[in-house]
Amino acid sequence: MKAKSPPPSILLAFLLPSLCLGQETHRSSPPKVPAWRLWREDLKQIEEQLPKLHKNAFFRISEKDWRTLVKESIERIGPKTDIPHFAAELLRVCSAIGDGHTQFAWPQVGFAQAPLSFFSFDDGIFVTAFPEDKPLLKGAKVLSLQGLPIAEALKRLRPFIPPENEAIFRSQSVHFLSIPSLLQAFGIGDDSKVLRVGIEAKGKKVEVALPSIPFRQKPKVPFASSFSKVPAFMGPRKKDYSYSFLQGGRTLYFIYNRCRNPRAFAKLVATMRKEIGEKKPSKFILDLRRNGGGSSLVITPLFGQLRVNPILKKAKRYCLISRRTFSSALLNATAMKQKYRATLVGEPTGGKPNHFGEVQPLRLKNSRLTVYYSTKHFKRVPGDPDSLVPDVKIPLISREVFSGKDRALDFCLQDKLQR
Repeated sequence: MKAKSPPPSILLAFLLPSLCLGQETHRSSPPKVPAWRLWREDLKQIEEQLPKLHKNAFFRISEKDWRTLVKESIERIGPKTDIPHFAAELLRVCSAIGDGHTQFAWPQVGFAQAPLSFFSFDDGIFVTAFPEDKPLLKGAKVLSLQGLPIAEALKRLRPFIPPENEAIFRSQSVHFLSIPSLLQAFGIGDDSKVLRVGIEAKGKKVEVALPSIPFRQKPKVPFASSFSKVPAFMGPRKKDYSYSFLQGGRTLYFIYNRCRNPRAFAKLVATMRKEIGEKKPSKFILDLRRNGGGSSLVITPLFGQLRVNPILKKAKRYCLISRRTFSSALLNATAMKQKYRATLVGEPTGGKPNHFGEVQPLRLKNSRLTVYYSTKHFKRVPGDPDSLVPDVKIPLISREVFSGKDRALDFCLQDKLQR
């Protein structure tokens, strides 16, 4: 399966309507068409082409309701519409399809952003990164955003995120929370340049205001982290895949972050196979918690070892999953459960076991922005469950994760149950 990788940033060519139309330069140039009219044409392009291109665009929403929604979005675009409001309408009409792979690639716009990062833990939304000169923000629980209670702000975000399942909403919603201009377009507050966050920290309830920083501009104040120690599943994906032997060689721990580069993956598995013979692990853990997809076939050499390697055939098997386990990684997790008798540990996945995928791009003719759509449907399990649910669900509690604790991995390492 092809993953939906984040598209590169682009120049906002739609600020120059003549470029949007691809007009040639003449001595006597025709009158420029207002940008908002061109944006309306882009929405009409989506209305016309997306249903034809998508594998089954109306599996969740009726064609009549969707076309009505698109027409309402078109009507909201007018002379006073700015880029964030146009982007909001693109998010709205694409998300309404209800397929997690069919989305507007909004990061390519390059929005100004406040210097804050958030994560949705089981005990609330918390700050995970912040400016060094705002130490009160460290590990703070978010109570409000732009003057709205955080629960209400999240509610207003829902029309702009595909309603595939609750896990994907928790995964994607936090990325919007630090972008004031988009929040304003979503109906969250009225300030497009300053983020106001109400927090609870160290027994205090205060509101902190942070101006947004232009895209690609380096913050004047360095970032600080809320973590005393960052657990591996929360940190950056430094490598596509790696492995290590834990507990004196008794446990083989394989981190699989991206489903790509099959030759390098096969080479790594070949190297690992030699060490397996030396260390003879009795437990195998596959970590898919940061894997958002790619090609589902890349993992084939590893699955081959699980089938034929006499040591791994006897090993107890675990597969770590999370809200970020999506697309091809979700297919791999399903295979671990169905074919390789693995115990699933962690959170429900961001993708559905039976889902749309194999994305292709639709370039909008005027703004030159990109919408991704699904061309295939994958049926892997009976019924239509919202997520691949772990056999052992491990809650993510803020204080534990901030201290570096990884309860899901710890469970696998400490589990003594026999098959």
